[in-house]
Amino acid sequence: TAGNPVYNGLYIHRSRWGQGNYYLGVHTLDVLQSRFSDAAIAPRVWLYSAYRTTIVAGVNIGFRASHKNNSIHVPILWGLSAAEVNVTHPEMFLKEGRWFMPGDTGVVIITTDQAKRLGITHVPETITIENTEFLAIGIIQEKYLYLKDVEGEEIAPIMYGGPVSPNPWNIHVPDYYCLILPYKDVLNLGGVWNGLASVSIAFKNA
Repeated sequence: TAGNPVYNGLYIHRSRWGQGNYYLGVHTLDVLQSRFSDAAIAPRVWLYSAYRTTIVAGVNIGFRASHKNNSIHVPILWGLSAAEVNVTHPEMFLKEGRWFMPGDTGVVIITTDQAKRLGITHVPETITIENTEFLAIGIIQEKYLYLKDVEGEEIAPIMYGGPVSPNPWNIHVPDYYCLILPYKDVLNLGGVWNGLASVSIAFKNA
């Protein structure tokens, strides 16, 4: 999908991701949903742990997720919505299980590598994220996190403290940085004031 947008529509975010201050504002989504009521609107919410700078896979920094005797750590909880099926089509990348449906809460999508590290071979399966139980309902291929939006940048959250200095604010995190939750759950977990990073709007018959 390099350079080829997966939908026809609008992609809204701050220029250069606000150079790290990416938040779009608490009322942005309400305004867009009112203005484009016939379109598929996909909000994307980012909640970073205290550790935003570059990490390597396997380092125990960030939000802890566990299943039985296995655990992983990720620096970002990435909030997505059921509307993505009409925008980026994550269902096409699922190895097992399903994508979010409207009203889902307390669920999580994990990557194939995360499933392997957690010892999960089938879903649904309960995992614990920071002492709260979530139901893993889907296992998704890592390549979904590298999809590009209409402007050619990847859809995953941005990298802080990346390999280039000064930060150009166009480098996005690798797949092992994120757990995927319903965006409203991520807002409730603490992303309400600094979470809404972007919104994709796919128009019908566009």
